[in-house]
Amino acid sequence: ASSGYYDVLIYSQPIFELEEIRYSSHGNYSNNGDWIPVYADDDIILPLRVDTSNEFNQAESVTVYLFDDSGQSLGEKEVPKSSGIHEIHFSPQDYFWEKQLYFKVIAKGQYGNLITENKSKFISVKAPDINDIGSMETTATASAVITSTGESDSMCQMSWLDTDDKHHFMVWPKTELNIPSNKKLITQLFISHKIINPTEDSRRVDYNDRDYWLTSSGVVGYEGTLARY
Repeated sequence: ASSGYYDVLIYSQPIFELEEIRYSSHGNYSNNGDWIPVYADDDIILPLRVDTSNEFNQAESVTVYLFDDSGQSLGEKEVPKSSGIHEIHFSPQDYFWEKQLYFKVIAKGQYGNLITENKSKFISVKAPDINDIGSMETTATASAVITSTGESDSMCQMSWLDTDDKHHFMVWPKTELNIPSNKKLITQLFISHKIINPTEDSRRVDYNDRDYWLTSSGVVGYEGTLARY
């Protein structure tokens, strides 16, 4: 007669834990409330605890997905296989605004059917208003100009019938945006200067609309130069 023995190796699903999500809104991190990303480095972070100390429930791969509430994937990242807490960062995009986002983590074990999945809570993402973006101030200078010469004049036109002394009203708006010097906006900020509801003869307002796009601190406006008419 003969005798013997054999070992049975039992593998289980991989193990991981989702830690508390945090996110930066206009430069400040929080783990509650709405996420209001303004700057390019206002990221969202999922800390993920991975345990690879036990060879029988080790993960062959761990992937973090970012989804919106419609189920559309907004990105994915692989997690290092080493044990410990790994912080998975996703950069903000302007199309995140006004959506509900969540993370989904899928860990695949030593064999194909050993899979562990988990989802995070939803994070509400809001679009910033001007108070979230930075300090902004719009000013304007104005001058009366003699139409025939292009010269500045501090006086109003004496009479509409005085054809030799027609005046234009010149306006030079200026907008100044101040944000931290090391910051960039997620997307370009649109600035447009317009004259609204001019009285009397609007043809005598010498002004052309102009649009600007800014991603960092700057001043936009017109130079105060005059031309002859």
